[in-house]
Amino acid sequence: KKKIVYRCKMDSYINAISTAVPPFRYRRSEIMEFMIRAHGLNSEEVERLIALYRATGIKTRYSVIEDYSRKPEQFSFYPRSENLEPFPTTSQRMEAYKKNALPLAVAAIEGLSRLGVDTHQVTHLIVVSCTGMYAPGLDIGIIEFLSLPSHIHRTAINFMGCYAAFNGLKVAD
Repeated sequence: KKKIVYRCKMDSYINAISTAVPPFRYRRSEIMEFMIRAHGLNSEEVERLIALYRATGIKTRYSVIEDYSRKPEQFSFYPRSENLEPFPTTSQRMEAYKKNALPLAVAAIEGLSRLGVDTHQVTHLIVVSCTGMYAPGLDIGIIEFLSLPSHIHRTAINFMGCYAAFNGLKVAD
């Protein structure tokens, strides 16, 4: 027997977009130099990294960490050593995420309010992050900070890289 699968038409759509970026902006070359130094890459690995960075098409990146264009002796997050040892622990990295994720999320959501979106009519909150997570969660932080209704349906999608955006859209549908 042949199984027939019918695909449903997606009913979800994006009706407004607002963004917020961390305060520190870096050129691709600054991030490449940092990665080359941090990982002690040989010339063959450097060539591969350069090709990879070019292929992404990303010319600038933003971060809450200001170390990427600094010399090691000026670092504020990473260890002040050429090889970044001892590298920040998962706990230290997630603490930085916890400190910075909510203000960025709130800034983006407030941008939606300026576009006329009534955030208090939101029924579902889908938080997508490939950077980090913490408990009880960014979604709870957003609800509490913005005094959103506590009955909002929440979903958190984490650590899937850029592809997570597609899963966020699937969950929305």
